[in-house]
Amino acid sequence: MQYIIFWDYKILSILALSLLTIYTFAGSLKRHWDYDSKNQKILKFSIEAFFVLLFLTVFYGSFIEPQWIQTKQIDINLNNTNRTESIKIVQLTDTHAGPYKGPGYFKRVAKKIAVINPDIILMTGDYVLGAAKNIEYLTPLKEITTAYPTYAISGNHEYNLGFEQDFYDGKTIDKTATIKEFFQSINVNFIDNQTKLINTKQGPLYVSGIREIWYEPNSVDNELNRMGGSISTSQPHILLAHNPEVILKPASEKFDLVLSGHTHGGQIRLPFIGSLSSLPTKLGRKFDMGLFQLDKNQLYISKGLGESGPRARLFCRPELTVLNINL
Repeated sequence: MQYIIFWDYKILSILALSLLTIYTFAGSLKRHWDYDSKNQKILKFSIEAFFVLLFLTVFYGSFIEPQWIQTKQIDINLNNTNRTESIKIVQLTDTHAGPYKGPGYFKRVAKKIAVINPDIILMTGDYVLGAAKNIEYLTPLKEITTAYPTYAISGNHEYNLGFEQDFYDGKTIDKTATIKEFFQSINVNFIDNQTKLINTKQGPLYVSGIREIWYEPNSVDNELNRMGGSISTSQPHILLAHNPEVILKPASEKFDLVLSGHTHGGQIRLPFIGSLSSLPTKLGRKFDMGLFQLDKNQLYISKGLGESGPRARLFCRPELTVLNINL
C-alpha cells in the first residue's frame, strides 16, 4: 500500500507543480514582458504551453486512459481442420483489482463481456494489487463467469507476492489460496498445470494452464511436455501462460496458441518509441503486446485491464481481448 501511495503522491505532485508553474510564470511574465520583444513573447508562450501540456498529459494518463477500456478483436487461424469454424474467446488478464481498480470498473467489464457473448472466458493471471482481500472487487464478474465456461491460471502477483500478514491478528495469509477460494465461489476453474477438454459448439478444444513460471522454473519443461503430449496433435490446444517468456521453452511449441499477459504493453508508451520502461521478461522490447507468429505456433500478449506501479497508462489503453479463433 505504501508503494501505491508513493505513486499517487508523485502524480499529484507533478500536477500541482505544473499548475503552480503555469500560474507563476503567467503572472510574472505578464507584469514584466508586456512590451518586450517578439522572442520573449515566444519564450513566454512556449514555457506556458509546455507546462499546460505536461499537466494535461499526466492528468489524462493517470485518470482518463486507465478507465478507458478497449475491446480488441483478434482473428486467429489455428489451421487444425479443413473446415471454417470460429469460436469466440474472451481473455482477461492483469486485472490488478485494488486501489486503482474497484468494483465499479469490473461491473463495466462484465457488461461488455455480456454483450460480446463469448463461448469461453480465459484468465491469465495477476488478479489483485495489494492485499488478498482486494480479490472481492472482482465480484461483479460473477454474472459472466457463471454464464460462460471460465478457466484461470496464476500470475506472479499470486506467487511472488503470495504471502502477507493480517493487519489485525498477525496471521500469515496465503494470497494464492484466498484467490482460488474466491474464484471457486464464482465458478472460475483454476487450471495451473492442468489440461481441460472444452466441448464447444464448433468442436472440442483443449486448454492447458502452466503455473507461474517464476515460481517453479525447474518444473516448467516437464509440465509443458506432459500437458502438450497428453492429446492428439490433430486437436486444437491452447496454453495459458501469464508470462510470455514461456515461449523460450522448446516444449511450448507443442501448443497451437499461447495466451499471455504480464507486460501491460509497457503501460506508458510514446508514439514511434514504444514502452518507456523495460519489460519484465527475457524476450526484449519487441514482445510487448499483440499477436506474434512464431516458428511452430502463435503467441498473443494482452495489455491487460489493470495497472501496477504508477496509476497510469499512456497510449496503452486497458484491453478486453476478444479472440475469434478458427479451429
